[in-house]
Amino acid sequence: MKRIQEYQMLLNASKIPYLEKKKSYLCESNCNSPENVAEIMEKCFQMSNLPEEHVYAIALNTRSSIIGVFEISRGTVAASLLSAREILIRMLIVGATHFLICHNHPSGHLQPSKYDVDSTKNIVNAGRTIGIPLVDHLIIGDGRYVSLLEEYGKELFG
Repeated sequence: MKRIQEYQMLLNASKIPYLEKKKSYLCESNCNSPENVAEIMEKCFQMSNLPEEHVYAIALNTRSSIIGVFEISRGTVAASLLSAREILIRMLIVGATHFLICHNHPSGHLQPSKYDVDSTKNIVNAGRTIGIPLVDHLIIGDGRYVSLLEEYGKELFG
């Protein structure tokens, strides 16, 4: 068991972004399978119990251990925003070598929307461009998950 750190990004007086520790969790920190990631997100962030969609980015090091978790957006019961820019700024600041995205579907319906798939493709391309690849995107709900990597493979992740 290791401590997982959740960060938030703030702006200093000069409007330069910096990270601030928000909360820490005692949890398994190795993201070696989608099942393991879903378990971590359920245990630490209670993804299945959130009433609105929440998007989290998980920064990983070369050993696929978590070096930081960021809440990227909080949406409505049926939608949230996925921004490559907002995610990748955080991955660069924390020094991630690769990363994952997780978001919940409060309805428990795990089918990825067209927006989920299109946004993931944009983030895959942006991450590849700067050398910090997106390795999976999980949708979590009702104690279950769908891995977009397992669902779409090379079609989505290249």
